[in-house]
Amino acid sequence: MMANKNLISTTEAVKLTGASYDVILGKILRNELSGAVNLNNKWYLTEDDINLIKNEVALIQRSYTVSEVSEMTGMSNQLILNMIKAKKLDGSFRINDKGIWYLTEQDIKVIQDKVDFLSKRYTLDQAVQLTGLT
Repeated sequence: MMANKNLISTTEAVKLTGASYDVILGKILRNELSGAVNLNNKWYLTEDDINLIKNEVALIQRSYTVSEVSEMTGMSNQLILNMIKAKKLDGSFRINDKGIWYLTEQDIKVIQDKVDFLSKRYTLDQAVQLTGLT
């Protein structure tokens, strides 16, 4: 039910955005939705809030979690997180400060290139064994 024609209930917001009620409520409680208002103990959002949530949902759907990228590339979660913290992955993002890290196709290419590069290198012991030199 709508409080007025410019406000959208959280129930309707779930239907419009594809985000869960918990995600929407979390954004409200973290003050991430500037138009959110509480009327009679019910939260309502503006069209701008709805569009923000829709855009975030679409961005996440086009992205990959660290675990997914680790599985795809063979690089460990920790090494990927280290690359994110070192700002080596320009497309990486989190929706909020405590959220899950997401990576883009561009980030996956950077990681795969690094994995490919490292897989073509040998340790000193391996080189000695391969060449027979000491």
